[in-house]
Amino acid sequence: MGTPLGGDMITKQRSKIADDAKLRAKVTKLFNAGYSNAVIAAEVGVNPKTLQRCRAEWGLQHPVTTGARWRDEEDDLIIRLRKEGKTGQEIAAALGRSYGAYASRLKVLKAKGLVLDKRKPVSVITTAELEAAGIDHVMLAKLKSLRVGSGRIDRNFSLRDMVEMYKAQKGLCYYTQIPLEAGPGFKGKNISLDRLDSSGNYTRENTVMCCSEVNRMKGQLTLEELDWWVDKLVMGRG
Repeated sequence: MGTPLGGDMITKQRSKIADDAKLRAKVTKLFNAGYSNAVIAAEVGVNPKTLQRCRAEWGLQHPVTTGARWRDEEDDLIIRLRKEGKTGQEIAAALGRSYGAYASRLKVLKAKGLVLDKRKPVSVITTAELEAAGIDHVMLAKLKSLRVGSGRIDRNFSLRDMVEMYKAQKGLCYYTQIPLEAGPGFKGKNISLDRLDSSGNYTRENTVMCCSEVNRMKGQLTLEELDWWVDKLVMGRG
């Protein structure tokens, strides 16, 4: 969010925008649509603390009761999107709210029994299991990094799933059958995660392990499209 503004700077910025009718109208529209203070501030290019003070002056305040801030249709959307397997970030974006606001509302819905927690229970992966999969401590650290670093990772795509996937692929790239590595930085043979259907999430069924370079070349292509381009490349070079 940038460097926090001091009290004097906030006062100056607030004075500058307080009489801006267009900005006030835009903020009012976004506020009434249910967007969070942080999202609105980013949208209109104002420091969140400044915006919060302006909203107070303009009478744009949420009700004291937290539950009143959420509409029935928003709760229905949360329930439906979770059933579809959407991630928390995706649901928050669909709601037009911050992830923190969504997470808080989710707790309320769980307490009411309207939403069930479908996450898999955490299980301990033994040293014997790692050895059987051919995973050393360097590769294990890489797998952990991939799981938290890949965008749109599904909550149910656990580290155990990744260990089992690595074992099933025998530590080889899904596309080239080259042994996967876990070296530092970006290297062509380093392990990476790829979605078979690029429009979907990183789920156990939609994800494979492959070389970073192959993943980069594939991009948003389907496997059939990748094969077509590779064939044309080979044929074109004789």
